[in-house]
Amino acid sequence: MARTVRGAGLVAAAVALGAYAFPVRRWMRSWGATPEEQAARMPGDELMQEPDDVSTRAITIRAAPAEVWPLVADVRGLRSFRPSEILAALGWMVVGAAPGEPGGEHRALRQGDTIPAGASQLVVLEAQPDRLLLARHDGLGYSYTWATLLEPDAGGTRLVTRTRYRGSRAMRMAADPIVFGMVRRWLLELKAQAEAHHRGAAAAAPHPA
Repeated sequence: MARTVRGAGLVAAAVALGAYAFPVRRWMRSWGATPEEQAARMPGDELMQEPDDVSTRAITIRAAPAEVWPLVADVRGLRSFRPSEILAALGWMVVGAAPGEPGGEHRALRQGDTIPAGASQLVVLEAQPDRLLLARHDGLGYSYTWATLLEPDAGGTRLVTRTRYRGSRAMRMAADPIVFGMVRRWLLELKAQAEAHHRGAAAAAPHPA
């Protein structure tokens, strides 16, 4: 009987691991992105020619790139990547708005700046207003690049973010759920704040008599 229970437990564990390793992990790595976006070249791809892993995620925001960019480039708005946010990120949900808003005073990211990313930091390689944020981290035994591209999309913005990773497979597998939670939360925060600002600006605009 004990052997049967133990065997059933091992089978269940194997099934759960298989579900994470294939469909669940595939979903996390491509959240929101179309097959065309996953296959397309992005700025920064050339910085890591043969990555061990690539994640492409995307979201549509009902606000123009010029309204979204200040949130992307505002250091205060990047709290989703700070160590204190990791546990919240594991909940995979938005739990409040980040400071700052489009059009307000903000400290925009510039080349050479650093972005908090969990226990590590990314170095900004390029920051093109209203279009592109490109950064990289080189750690002990692993490296990754992170690109965020804003494209006009039917009066709004299509935001696509890509991570290219090279290094330890065990580290990557362990970090995947945390990274996914942080990035998804950040994208949802960007969408909520940019769209709220857009609605407020539209409501405040003068209307013809």
